[in-house]
Amino acid sequence: MKLGVASEDDPRLRVRGVPSFAQIKYFELGIINERGSESITGEIWFNDIRLEGPYREVGTKLSANSSLVLADVGRVSANYSRDDGKFIDFISAQGPRTRGETHRAGVSGNVNVEKFGLDRLGFKLPLNFGYSLTRSMPRYSAEITDCVLEGEELEVRRERSDVKTLSFSTSHPQSKSRLLKYTLDAVRASANYKVSASNTNAGLGRDTSFTQNYAATYSVTPDLYFTIFKKEKIRYFPNSISLSANFDKANSVSWYRSSVQDTWYETPVSNSSLNWGAGASYSLIQYLPITANYSETRSLKGDSIKPDIRLDDLVGSEYAVRNTSLSSGIKNINLRSFGRPSISVSSSFTEDRSEGIHEQFVNLGYESETVRNLTNNGRITFAWSGFNPNGLITDAKSKVEKNLREVKEQLRESGRDSLKDAEEPRDSLPPDTLDSPPPDSLPRDTLSRDTLPPDTLSTDTLPPDSVAEEPQRKLSPEEKLYEERLSRLETIGKVTKILMPLSADATFSRSSGYGWYTGDFDWSKEWDYIVGLSDVIVSDSVDTLYSHSQPKASRGWSQSYKASSGVSLFGLVANGSVSYTYSENTQYSGRLAYNNSWTLPSVSVSYNKIGELLKKWANSSQLRMSVSHILTQKGEIYDSLGVDTILPTEEYPDTTYRDYSVQVKDTYETSTQLNFSPLLAWSTSWKGRVNTDVSVNYSIGENNNTYGGQDVTSEMISKGGLVSVGYTFNKPSGFKLPFLKHLKFKNDLSLTGTINYNETLTRSTLRLDTTGNKKDLKNTTTSGTVHAQYTFSDAFDGGADFTVTKFTDSDKSINDRTDVKLDVFVVFRF
Repeated sequence: MKLGVASEDDPRLRVRGVPSFAQIKYFELGIINERGSESITGEIWFNDIRLEGPYREVGTKLSANSSLVLADVGRVSANYSRDDGKFIDFISAQGPRTRGETHRAGVSGNVNVEKFGLDRLGFKLPLNFGYSLTRSMPRYSAEITDCVLEGEELEVRRERSDVKTLSFSTSHPQSKSRLLKYTLDAVRASANYKVSASNTNAGLGRDTSFTQNYAATYSVTPDLYFTIFKKEKIRYFPNSISLSANFDKANSVSWYRSSVQDTWYETPVSNSSLNWGAGASYSLIQYLPITANYSETRSLKGDSIKPDIRLDDLVGSEYAVRNTSLSSGIKNINLRSFGRPSISVSSSFTEDRSEGIHEQFVNLGYESETVRNLTNNGRITFAWSGFNPNGLITDAKSKVEKNLREVKEQLRESGRDSLKDAEEPRDSLPPDTLDSPPPDSLPRDTLSRDTLPPDTLSTDTLPPDSVAEEPQRKLSPEEKLYEERLSRLETIGKVTKILMPLSADATFSRSSGYGWYTGDFDWSKEWDYIVGLSDVIVSDSVDTLYSHSQPKASRGWSQSYKASSGVSLFGLVANGSVSYTYSENTQYSGRLAYNNSWTLPSVSVSYNKIGELLKKWANSSQLRMSVSHILTQKGEIYDSLGVDTILPTEEYPDTTYRDYSVQVKDTYETSTQLNFSPLLAWSTSWKGRVNTDVSVNYSIGENNNTYGGQDVTSEMISKGGLVSVGYTFNKPSGFKLPFLKHLKFKNDLSLTGTINYNETLTRSTLRLDTTGNKKDLKNTTTSGTVHAQYTFSDAFDGGADFTVTKFTDSDKSINDRTDVKLDVFVVFRF
């Protein structure tokens, strides 16, 4: 039976609430025995209840876009789209299509007003505009969501939307004059307007709105300094100064009715807000940067007494949200091989004394008084990066080698001086000492050099060992010392050569918050809380409102440590890190929630020299893998109250009782996760313009949760892989067709195929008894994608994407499906 709105008078039909097939969660079946107490027997078969005659429709969708560029004067773009409401794409939500035929159109653009004769003054005056409209027909009634609309009622419930926007801004580019640079050039101003009107909710809603925004900024970055020690800059003015102000005003009127026969209910809304801020950064020297920012927001809502909120109302309002932030530290220090140490300090503070906080406070039944939310955060980070052991050894070797050369040079110079002092002058010898003996005085067997054959004295005819060598000089003690040091450094250098630079950091942070704080707060007295030096305003919760028997105040603390380094050996590069994080949050009740997390370790390994083994076939190739081991603990620490029983004694004959408090640490959740992502991956660029990627992933995790008295253990195993093959071809010279003599085609082709598989097994065990209640859930996803793109020229290209994805769910839910997607695209560029 087809039911419409006209069938409400049918006595067979009763409508209660807002019925919809989408609301059906289960069926109930039963048998009524009309014979009273007399028993009956028989069989009932029940299977496959389904909706007969569902809509099976083919949907269409059309979209077109165009743009026109008018040189440097402006640009205009237009778009149009039509959807019959039956078209379903892969990003659409599940369920029936509630919207019918829809038309959308729009035009937008910008005009550079300065091009009409004002560019000589140096101003930039862009004007942006836009208009969009939407016309749609709802498919279903807003009252009965399964009732398809037809005929005149469809026209009554037509939905529409119109949006008009206009924005204007002005600025002056950087000029050469220093005066203009710090005045006119530093100012930016803009104005934005938006008008909208719409009919929504199948004819049951209607609204109009008008929004205004005005903004102005002033920003300068003066570079004023003097130099000492030839290169060190001392700044006597801030590095940057910025001021900003924004005013927003929105007026809207909304109408609503329960049905198309009812009258409209009007709801006017007016909101205005003013925001201004200031910021500055200053570095007396480059190693000590300081940054400070302050902002304040005042917002009010109009009411029946004062429907329109003006700018002066915001300025005089007591409601405001104030934010401050400070940051400083020690940075930009470079100790060469020793690394780059740094210290960063930051803090932030927020005072929320807005009109919304005041309304919440009053609506809960409390007296109208000054109430605010206060929060602050502080953080300090110590970091040291780039510590290079191999650089230190290299520098030490250079220093020892230099000292050794200097010692040898000194010994050489001292040796020359000793020889010179040992030689006697020629004139001091007796005269006959320098004369040669007479020839007759030589022995008869003495041979004259001239009488020997020419080759007799040649050293070439002697054995190599017969040639006299200069005796090796004995090393001095200093030389021995430096040689030993150099030998030790060379041995250590063989180890440090494979080490990569070491980095480490430690971060400590804390935070605090006061919700609905009604006590006194003076900015001049509570400056230590504002800048983050303190996280306590009051020692108890007297001035802080209680919510659900707990005060709305808390303290937070966290600390984290991390160290990372790596090794490089024979083309194998491994980078690793270890880290630890601890955080806690304490309420005024004394209950403390904590979280511990360890990463022991996180390692990634890559090997690039496999390309040398495949150099005949591949341009490059790489193997890589990574592993991480993460441990997490969550729990609470609280005081447990108890009573001690003191038995009677001779001195105290009566039994007495004494209260006591014991601190209890309850770790209610622990988890372990081991990830191999990837377990192994191989990427290669082959010489035939083919690229391949192959990877395998695997991870396993376990979680145990005892929170709230339960005892659940979950185990998750995930594994998968990816295979990708790509081919690219290009011909820069292109090719020509005989009948298109003046056109040349690029002939660029890109083709990629990818197969991806992922399987996740989740096993949960609820230990209700000794055996436990186990439940396994297995999900698999298999997808294949083919991408092809062909570029003919700069003005024209096209291609297609074809994807098949299969989802398999062990509980046979709605996710157990196969999706097929084909995208064909053609692009023209003008």
